[in-house]
Amino acid sequence: MPNTFALDLAHVVNPNPGWYGGDFHAHTHHSDGALTPPELAALARREGMDFLAITDHNSLGAYPHFGTTADLCIIPGVEVTYSAGHYNVFGLTQPAPWQQPVTQGPIVINHVEADIDPDALLAQSAAAGMLNSINHPLLPPWAWLMAETDLRDIHCLEIWNDPSWPDNRVGNPLAVEMWTRWLNAGHRITAIGGSDYHRPVNKPGTIKPPDRLGTPRTYVYANELSGAAILEGLRRRQVYVSMGARVEFNAHHNGADYPIGADLGTQTGSIELTGTIAPLGRSGTARLLHNGKILAEALLYGDAATLYATVELDPSTPAWFRLDVLDGNGLMLAITNPIFAGPVPTPTLNTYGDFVDVTIPSLRS
Repeated sequence: MPNTFALDLAHVVNPNPGWYGGDFHAHTHHSDGALTPPELAALARREGMDFLAITDHNSLGAYPHFGTTADLCIIPGVEVTYSAGHYNVFGLTQPAPWQQPVTQGPIVINHVEADIDPDALLAQSAAAGMLNSINHPLLPPWAWLMAETDLRDIHCLEIWNDPSWPDNRVGNPLAVEMWTRWLNAGHRITAIGGSDYHRPVNKPGTIKPPDRLGTPRTYVYANELSGAAILEGLRRRQVYVSMGARVEFNAHHNGADYPIGADLGTQTGSIELTGTIAPLGRSGTARLLHNGKILAEALLYGDAATLYATVELDPSTPAWFRLDVLDGNGLMLAITNPIFAGPVPTPTLNTYGDFVDVTIPSLRS
């Protein structure tokens, strides 16, 4: 019998530290995808990806079937799928009580009828050291509709999901805006992207561009290319999401440099921010944000560009800084996770429903 937990987080594909690009949301034919695990892995290699998270709906069945993964890091995950929302769990390496009723059930669960409490599952997987990530939170009809969800059990948010899906032209920017409000409320939740890849050719009658694995792509700075190191990079928030743009973002303060995700702590004096955008081949806009407000902005004309800003730190006030790169239509080309400074705030708004009215009919249609 094949080992259900055959994917090894400790397996090192590349021992060198660096930025690694991959996809945190993909499906095989073990749920509602079209490709077998080896076919999906081969596609990831053709797309030039370093890592791939397997997130079949309520299924771990793909894990034993990838074969050799010497040149591709496969991260074990599952998309826990309710009728009221979907979330990924990353880092499954052994059977767990919280996982068993989910992965033995149907592809979509009505948690009320099945008596499977999503908040209890989120708390249990978080306590077990795994990472929880809400998927396509404001994309109808798969939006997250569970107002009672405790954000303290959420580690990541999929701010950019499958750009081929027409409604994501609205759903993705709304997710970014919600994440910005979470940051201002004191929640340090890592932003990631996911292609939500299912098939290379659309189902008959589907009118949209085909899915593309690795679009968007999430870049993680990791000490090595292994599942464990990539997930640790998520915890450090040393991450940015991209629709093709490669960027750098760092802060300089008191003789030291700080990367994406860093926390300077309580400091005084000036902080110098630098955002660098590699050649885009298209026009757009780059922005440095301070607590969600535009600090500096520059038009992009396809060439490499660098954006600078200097801010005086207030040791009594929490601050975060982020680099956003947008295309001519205001859609994401790249968004970094923040660099933080100042005291760590204690959020007073801690449930999903504190930020979203989940009764809005448009989220369900």
